[in-house]
Amino acid sequence: MHLEVIWRWRYVVVAGLGLAVVLTFFSFFSVSFAHGFKIDYRQGKTWGATEQVILQPKLYVQNQPSATTNSSWPSTLAGLYAQIANSDLLRTRVLPQGVAASQSGNYTASAVLDPNQAPLPMVQFDGTGSTPQEAASVTRRATTTLLSYLSDQATQNQIPLSQRVTLQVLSTPFANDATVVKGRKLTIPIVIFLAVLIVTFGLAYLLENLFPAVAVARPGRAPLVEHGSGPAESTNGDDAALEEIESLESPAGRAAVAGDSPRR
Repeated sequence: MHLEVIWRWRYVVVAGLGLAVVLTFFSFFSVSFAHGFKIDYRQGKTWGATEQVILQPKLYVQNQPSATTNSSWPSTLAGLYAQIANSDLLRTRVLPQGVAASQSGNYTASAVLDPNQAPLPMVQFDGTGSTPQEAASVTRRATTTLLSYLSDQATQNQIPLSQRVTLQVLSTPFANDATVVKGRKLTIPIVIFLAVLIVTFGLAYLLENLFPAVAVARPGRAPLVEHGSGPAESTNGDDAALEEIESLESPAGRAAVAGDSPRR
């Protein structure tokens, strides 16, 4: 039954399927004729790059505590440095107007923890961007901005070089070091394709109810209904009975019946 409806309204189904393909294509790709014919993705990938710095005695705005009184002070400073790197003061220097955008990327700074969740004297910068070059660039800018800020603060507060803490860069990211952290989403194209298909099949069944198939009658037989409540087909017994009635109504049949009747 379903295949019969689809086949009868096949042109509507084919048109709906074509519309679904076209709309799905344009929801995932964009076509431009500005500088020649060009097809590009509407959504881009998000790339990520990482850079780490380690704290070593000998650059901050306060004197170095005694190692005998607080042996974990470099790890404590790492958490403080991460908060400074994420502050609006430094984000305005790294990002345009301090606001993350797809054109300028974004970054976050955090203290590094060991497998036991204990803080280490290290700060990690995670930068993201729409391209590998952008992700690596924003990560390097964030690290450089923090180092420059700490150096300026130490100089302004006249901290002796022997009492400063230095931050040493462990790894500098480049474009070939970036990895994909978020791919292109297919949710919208899939939803559009399925929605158009549902509407197409719904339209086909609506047309079937509004314009049902016309019944086809066969000579000497009961009408055969192509579509509707159910077929009313003639059987072999009905054909035999019809032929017998026709033979009896003929002159030869009436004479045979008169001859076989008993005489009074």
